[in-house]
Amino acid sequence: RLRQGRRRLSRLPHFVVVFFRWFPAVTWDVVTMTCCGRLYAGVARNGRARLSELRDHSVHGAAAVVIDNASGDVLALVGSADYFAPGTGQVNGAWAKRSAGSTLKPFTYLLALEHGATAASVIADVRTSFPARDGFYRPENYNRRCYGPVSYRTALASSLNIPAVKVLLAAGGPEALHERLREVGLTTLNHPAEVYGLGLTLGNCEARLLELTNAYASLARLGEYRPWRILRDAPTFSRTYSRPELVWEIADIMSDNAARTLSFGIN
Repeated sequence: RLRQGRRRLSRLPHFVVVFFRWFPAVTWDVVTMTCCGRLYAGVARNGRARLSELRDHSVHGAAAVVIDNASGDVLALVGSADYFAPGTGQVNGAWAKRSAGSTLKPFTYLLALEHGATAASVIADVRTSFPARDGFYRPENYNRRCYGPVSYRTALASSLNIPAVKVLLAAGGPEALHERLREVGLTTLNHPAEVYGLGLTLGNCEARLLELTNAYASLARLGEYRPWRILRDAPTFSRTYSRPELVWEIADIMSDNAARTLSFGIN
């Protein structure tokens, strides 16, 4: 419970900024938020330590979100290493719209499972040109290598780009993924699906870390979406967007260390 006032609220600055964005008219003397102060402090401390290790690599910012999977409660939201630092300290990396990157691939493969594929389905990881609005789209894997026939399990766990585009094409195209991402709470898809094209599965759109974290929490709930929550006991709802056994399979792939070794190595 946090009394409104600069001394108390300054302990959780970015969390409070998001809180008042959603509840600007709060006039209570005491409000009950979902944040865990001890966890928040630990996450912030770990973020600063990690930045210290990466300083020589020109990494200067960090953000983190922790959500309780069962309830959707936001337990910690750290938007920068130091809110009061000059320059970018008040830029909230947990709320800012940033490139989604490969984080959207699990939702692409879930669409594929809904269309009858399995984790053992095989796809050709070879250089391919896809028709696009402005000619041809030629995605590359991160390391610019191709691996030939790979299972969906390996392709997802190892975050291969070319297979992800092929899988999306066979699973309904960008329109299906665009709709699914909105179903799991992403509010930053401000253009029609055809504007993003097949590159949507590779994250050519923007996403907020808070919303993306909550989308992943819906995978932990086996396909049940709940809105994230920062006010304790606020009204909520849930809806199911996929079959639990299929979402379980996606979660199993993402936790499979062996399937990741192709791109990321052991451990």
